[in-house]
Amino acid sequence: MDKKQIVTFKTKTSQTSSNVYYQEDKHENEVFLSHPLAPGLFKKANLIELNLFPPVQKDDLELTLSYAFQNTLLLDFNNKAKVESLCFFYFVKKYLSSVQKQELSCVLGFIASIKLDNSIENASKLILNNLTLLDEFNLMWYNKLEMLINGKKPILSFKQRNSIFNMAGWVLSQIQPQKVEIG
Repeated sequence: MDKKQIVTFKTKTSQTSSNVYYQEDKHENEVFLSHPLAPGLFKKANLIELNLFPPVQKDDLELTLSYAFQNTLLLDFNNKAKVESLCFFYFVKKYLSSVQKQELSCVLGFIASIKLDNSIENASKLILNNLTLLDEFNLMWYNKLEMLINGKKPILSFKQRNSIFNMAGWVLSQIQPQKVEIG
């Protein structure tokens, strides 16, 4: 096997997350694996553990982390550090805690506000046109803020505005490879 070959590796904790890694180096019967979300971190595996399973597509969480990682040029130092630490943790554990998911949601909201020109109308249209992409967490927020998103009630607080951008950020992360339709 050559350097940077793509291989599959099933960890004990990854049931639904992607199992595709880069093989960075090989030493006798051991290989060092890396992942695009965590450049510079390596996972050690036995050679016989590779390519035993078919590749699994990214789950929603990994897709969202990947989107945030790809958009770090839009972020300030603190948010870049958050994304990097979340990606590193995910690389090791293949999950995020609820507090970490909330941090990721805030970063996605920041990215969405930049990409949507800080327009709450564009964010609302994006959410309304892509309701089926909302996960359980964002759907709960949508149900709480539905009247605001539909324009039937005014947005009265910065927290409400941020929550709408956080949902729009989630939607953008789910449709990232496709062309974004706002309205």
